[in-house]
Amino acid sequence: MTTGGAGGDPAFTEAEVGRSYLLDRGIPPERVVVENQGETTAQSLASAFEIMQRMELRSCIVVSDGYHIFRAKKYLQAEGLIVFGSPRVSRPQSQLKEWWEYFRQAVGFALWQIGLAR
Repeated sequence: MTTGGAGGDPAFTEAEVGRSYLLDRGIPPERVVVENQGETTAQSLASAFEIMQRMELRSCIVVSDGYHIFRAKKYLQAEGLIVFGSPRVSRPQSQLKEWWEYFRQAVGFALWQIGLAR
C-alpha cells in the first residue's frame, strides 16, 4: 500500500508516485493498494488502517524516512497492528536540517499523544 496526498504538488500525490515506483520494479498493478487522500501523516495512516481492516490485515511494514518511522509505527500500533519499520536510504543533509526533522516528528507525536492531532 502506498499512502499520501498531494503534499503541495498539483499533478502527483505521494501515493501515486509510490505506486509508479513499485510498478516500475515489477510489482503487479493489482497488488498495489493506493491511499491518496490523506493530507497529513495521521490522516493517511487512519485511512490506511481502515483499508487494512477491510482486508483483514493485522501487520505491516512502514517504509519512510528514518525520522518519521517512530511516529508512523506508534499510530498504527495504537490501532492494534503489529508494525515493523524500514527506513529508506536518505541523502546526506545538514545537522540542522536533520535536527529539525526529528524535532518536527517529536512535536507531531506529542500533539497526537495529548489528542490534538488526528
